[in-house]
Amino acid sequence: MFSFLYGIDHNIDPVQGSAGIATVSTIADKDSYIIDFLPFGNYGSEKEFWVMWDLAVLKGKRTTFLHFPFTDKPDNVIKVEIRIYFEIHIGPVDFQIFTVNEDWGEDTINWFNAPIGDTFILKDEISENGFYTFDVTDFIQGEDGFSILIHDPTINNANWLIGSSREGPANKVPRLIWTYETPPTNPKIKINNDAEITNFKSVNLTISANDADEMCFKCGMSAWTSWEPYNTSKNTYLIYPENNSEFTIHVKFRNSIGESNIVNDSILYIGYLPTNPQIQINDGAQYTLTPLVNISIFAKDAEEMCFSNFTVNNWSKWETYNTTKKLFLAGTKNRISYSIYAKFRNEAGEINPVHDSIQIIYSQPFNTIIKINNASDNTYSTSITLDITAELAQEMCFRNGTDGVWTSWEPYDTTKNLYLEGSEDGKKYSIYAKFRNIFGETQPRSDDIIYTIHREFWNNEINLELNELNIILMFIFIGGLVIIALMVKKGR
Repeated sequence: MFSFLYGIDHNIDPVQGSAGIATVSTIADKDSYIIDFLPFGNYGSEKEFWVMWDLAVLKGKRTTFLHFPFTDKPDNVIKVEIRIYFEIHIGPVDFQIFTVNEDWGEDTINWFNAPIGDTFILKDEISENGFYTFDVTDFIQGEDGFSILIHDPTINNANWLIGSSREGPANKVPRLIWTYETPPTNPKIKINNDAEITNFKSVNLTISANDADEMCFKCGMSAWTSWEPYNTSKNTYLIYPENNSEFTIHVKFRNSIGESNIVNDSILYIGYLPTNPQIQINDGAQYTLTPLVNISIFAKDAEEMCFSNFTVNNWSKWETYNTTKKLFLAGTKNRISYSIYAKFRNEAGEINPVHDSIQIIYSQPFNTIIKINNASDNTYSTSITLDITAELAQEMCFRNGTDGVWTSWEPYDTTKNLYLEGSEDGKKYSIYAKFRNIFGETQPRSDDIIYTIHREFWNNEINLELNELNIILMFIFIGGLVIIALMVKKGR
């Protein structure tokens, strides 16, 4: 049986069909018809052909022949159809289609020399004007072309078909239509959404291709990557691009039928070097008590870093950029300044080294000083404050007097509150302090202060009113001596 389409289809050039499907059509290169009443007649140049069997109006039996070349035959064919435009006269017409295996000439065929039909293809009825499409997929043979004949098997009493020949209107010519599977089509790629320049090796690809199952890439001069599942985007890296140079990425796609054309896109790589590099050893300290130091690091846009000790001058391996790093100074001489250098790099390149220096001091605490109450000579309170100085000290402890017990070690500080051990009027008290670091402790350092009990003085601190005093004079005669006792009693 056949399927049919009414109306006129103007878009009959090769077009893309559904996923992985396309069509291409070929115009008949020969068409003609023959008449039994006029057996020597040839009608190969007519703009139409006839299919009929009508004796009533003496038009006779008319059979049509068509030939289609295989010049446009594609690979991977899945369907072959013939499309013909028919008009009917008066009423429906039965028809049959057969294959024709013998060659024939468009300008020479007539009723006597016309080949007979070989293989039956289909039969049906045409009842309306329009395009009719016949599926002949299972009957295509040979390599050069395909012929058919169309005839009316019954007497129709003045009903007939008129078809449009290849000499007729261009939009109605007979066509052989090939439907076939296609490799991926319309491949496209854009780097960074079609940007012209980039400052980074990492780029994003926007990708598309009709009917693709897989894709692979070629970056610059590198080899093609392995095939991977098709996707519409991909992140990748520019491989060894030179600064201020154009870099090209190629892509191709494939499906079960084959591969697409190769397409590419290019981008100009302009990298930025790291900027504002800085390092500090131990937060900018002037000296260290140990060769293991902490480096504070900053370099804008850096991706990697490496280091060198000035006295060694051998650069370490590049490592991932970080803001801190612990390193050993390349030497242990006491009171010697050592430098550490750092370099930074990113995809654009590396920058000149920066450095910082620090002095190693292998020493016990020195310049030790303590002062009681800011070096006062005396105090009226047993609570005192120590002002403390001790270079390189990490810890300290204290003792009251020469016989006291030393306190536990505690973190070094520049002040300390203590109590005197005793409160005897006019007595000198001593406070001792020791300091230490990882290299040892100091000899005790002391300071002295006199404790004085606070007194109120008669003439300026007590306001005595005579009317508040009762004065009793007692005269005591003892052994010829007179003792006068003055007893003052404050009024109540």
